[in-house]
Amino acid sequence: MAYITINDAAVVSAKSVQTIRRMIKNKKIKIKKQRTPQGFNYLVDKASLLDLTKAGYAHFSEPMRDSDDELTHENIGQQREHRSIADTQTNSEEMSTFNVTLRKLVDQHEQDKRNFFDLIKTFQDRIIVLEQEIKQLQAPRKAWWKLW
Repeated sequence: MAYITINDAAVVSAKSVQTIRRMIKNKKIKIKKQRTPQGFNYLVDKASLLDLTKAGYAHFSEPMRDSDDELTHENIGQQREHRSIADTQTNSEEMSTFNVTLRKLVDQHEQDKRNFFDLIKTFQDRIIVLEQEIKQLQAPRKAWWKLW
């Protein structure tokens, strides 16, 4: 059986290290404990990981290799580089879309702010007019014939 580290398993499966650890905890994949002075290192059985992905347990972003070739740091680096280039292109497209959306939201906010201040100004003007009308209604009325 071929065993790989948790980090390598995460790279192969395109999942996070934490997800691989959850799979280990839930006994979804076979492992081997390797004793170290600091505790234990877990080594993941490559065949069990591949079987799990083939069974449809997880939806991986890239197809798994069927061969029993050992993973090398060079292969892992190439996979990471390929993934990072694709992620960079996707991220730049997402960022441009996000920037356009953000600009639209800021413009809409500015327009809403102007409309709000216009509404406040209109209400202030109407209140002033109403106050003047109330003062005229409250003013004492003198008969027109009592001017002298």
